[in-house]
Amino acid sequence: MNDYLSKKIKILSLIAMMLVVLLHSFCVDKRVVEGVSLMANNNYNSFIQFFFSYGATRIAVPLFFLISGYLFFRNITGKWSEFKNKYKSRFFSLVIPYLLCSVLSLLAVTIINYHRTHTIFFSFVPLKHIMVYIFLDPIAFQLWFVRDLIVLVAFSPIIYYLVKRIKVLPIIFLFVWVFGSIYLEKPVFVVHGMRLTDDILSATTFFVCGAYFAIHNQPMVLKQKASMMFFYLWIVVLLIKTTLLSCFVENVYLINVLHQLSIIIGVVGVWNMYDFVAKKINNNVLQWTSQYTFIIYVFHGPYLLDYLQRLIINMMNQGQFANLVAYFGSVIGAIIVSVAVGYCLKKTIPSFYKILTGNR
Repeated sequence: MNDYLSKKIKILSLIAMMLVVLLHSFCVDKRVVEGVSLMANNNYNSFIQFFFSYGATRIAVPLFFLISGYLFFRNITGKWSEFKNKYKSRFFSLVIPYLLCSVLSLLAVTIINYHRTHTIFFSFVPLKHIMVYIFLDPIAFQLWFVRDLIVLVAFSPIIYYLVKRIKVLPIIFLFVWVFGSIYLEKPVFVVHGMRLTDDILSATTFFVCGAYFAIHNQPMVLKQKASMMFFYLWIVVLLIKTTLLSCFVENVYLINVLHQLSIIIGVVGVWNMYDFVAKKINNNVLQWTSQYTFIIYVFHGPYLLDYLQRLIINMMNQGQFANLVAYFGSVIGAIIVSVAVGYCLKKTIPSFYKILTGNR
């Protein structure tokens, strides 16, 4: 991989992570109809938050899976020894950080719970649920991404075989992902009453797309005019979808299709627009901050965003504007705090930091 592509992946991963934090900062009322989130109130605050958290930010996770698939299968020729080496590296970069963060999030909840109620979390939670919290359904809910990525990596030889021989496989997956959710319920796996994942199809789809570009050595770039067209089309689709939601349109099929299509268009548009924008801006700050992408991912939830939002709203009193400031302000605050924590950990206990981040 050349230096430009490596830098591009790092910066886009950071931007995607910032979008994930913004997604999780959503703090207005909503209605859920047949699994689709709709506006509960029609005001500028709801419109803006739905545009971002139920629109623009939804490209982040698919982009991560696309990049993960591309990086995993890059330079793979199908030899078992290659997969063994990949398994070994991903064990340290995925499995160990996942389990460590799961345990740490469980300990954090135990401490917070004891501080609030003076009761020990483990005393009233069955052992089988503790095991589920550690291995399958972490307290830090955002870890579902790493869990699903581990599953996809485990099946990587099969994915390689299929992608190598069925070149239209990504298109098939994209078609099923876009239109399958209209007629079929999203797959939900339950263990001891706990939901593990509801979008493994999305994860697999974009992981397979990334695998395709790597295995068949296809460039993931468009010409400048095409890049701008996809980017602007993405904004238009998001505005149409959000406007329909603000008008309380409850056509869940239409909303769902617009949502899925906006993700595909957005991923293509943002990936390619980087090449155009990177030439015009100094991204040294983003490049430096990108080393803490994983720390931002781990540390921003589930409590930090909520605490910052309540702090901002209490300082400004209630109201739409205060809620909107808390929405964006908590994101900025969470990113700053996370980077500060990562910086301190890296300087003071580098060996622990290395294990925690999978040597990222």
